Amino acid sequence: MRQIEGMVLIMARLLFNKDTPRYELPEDNQYTQTDFLHMRLLSLLGQGKIKEAKEELSRLMAPGRMEYLEVALDFYSRVNEFGDETLEKYGVTRQELEKELMRTKEIYGIQI
Repeated sequence: MRQIEGMVLIMARLLFNKDTPRYELPEDNQYTQTDFLHMRLLSLLGQGKIKEAKEELSRLMAPGRMEYLEVALDFYSRVNEFGDETLEKYGVTRQELEKELMRTKEIYGIQI
């Protein structure tokens, strides 16, 4: 749990100059595709569809698409806050999350 949290925080600070990995929607409600993705992932998480959210996000990760990386950091931070029992209930392990986060790091060429 701490390893995921630490990695997410370091990437948020280094890449986005943010103290928190939280993705923020624009105040003017002029949403981008990235904003809609973020809202979709939050909706899936709220429904307990962690695997589906993780898979949807994973399909979109691409080098150079930093806006998706910012959404991913928010996602992994939020999912990491779930307890092990909740993750298990929805068929996801913390090891899986860590593996996906490492994969995301590799896709973007992040060395930390």
